Amino acid sequence: MLLAVLQAESTLHRKIALHLPRSATLESKTRTVARVFHDAQLTPQDVTDVLLPLLPDGKLTLIMDRTTWHYGQTPLNILVLGVLLGGAVIPLVWSILPHQGNSCTAARI
Repeated sequence: MLLAVLQAESTLHRKIALHLPRSATLESKTRTVARVFHDAQLTPQDVTDVLLPLLPDGKLTLIMDRTTWHYGQTPLNILVLGVLLGGAVIPLVWSILPHQGNSCTAARI
């Protein structure tokens, strides 16, 4: 599933479903993606275990960003460290911050 997300370059379920290597209807694959996202408990370690072996050798550009996502009605303040690949940032590790809004430099380090 993680590889399908990378290939889709999107988190839209329908776009991810297009990259799943199963013989099923697009609607069926889209429902599968929705179930995985709903039930999955991905940890940063799970993601890095898949992504690190795929990264090219040599220097990489790391990007740190804070973003707010909503889980239902609950806002999540997330600090993300990702790697820049082909014009897109791929998250490597993240942390849900215990407060809303920006944080000071000391808190980010």
